[in-house]
Amino acid sequence: MADSSGGMVASTTAQRSSLSGVATKAERLGDAWPEMPPGITDRPADVWEPLLAIADAAGGDWPERAREACVYLVKQGAERGVSLGIRLLMDLHRVFDGARALFTERVLERLHSIEDAPWAELKGVPLDSRGLSRLLSQYDVSPVMVKIDGRSLMGYRSDHLADAWARYLPAISAEEPEPSEPVQLTTHERGSSGRDGSGTWGTERAP
Repeated sequence: MADSSGGMVASTTAQRSSLSGVATKAERLGDAWPEMPPGITDRPADVWEPLLAIADAAGGDWPERAREACVYLVKQGAERGVSLGIRLLMDLHRVFDGARALFTERVLERLHSIEDAPWAELKGVPLDSRGLSRLLSQYDVSPVMVKIDGRSLMGYRSDHLADAWARYLPAISAEEPEPSEPVQLTTHERGSSGRDGSGTWGTERAP
């Protein structure tokens, strides 16, 4: 009877080598910063970066084909107009107008009043607090408890929106006006997701 121990050892060694190679490639992909096609920035770049990294790792004509697809699809998206999320960020920038914080009810009231915006009749009904929270969650923005003029309600802070504005509305963010003289406004953030949950209180400018 032939001794199969040698074959088993060789097979195990080959499997370990293969797994090690996969792990190494995965690590390289995670650290990769692929070159983006000209004009691909911000949100489209975030979406396409991992796909282009995989194409670069595959080699051959995949890097070129992937970049051609990237440019084509991003252009098609741009021609269809801005996404609902980007439109919301643009309108929220108008709604806050330099304010440090607003109650959700005030945010919705102002969004609904924008004549050329879809918020007063979104899929047949006005945008509500749940829909607003859902749309903003893709930008890591969540409602928090804010206290303005003695009232404590759920709302949003402009500093929580600042990163999304800077990333997806760079031209607008570059023209950000200086805030006016602040007055007392305390904000309690305990339990908010994706933000500092220390429960500290601070001074902000009321709307």
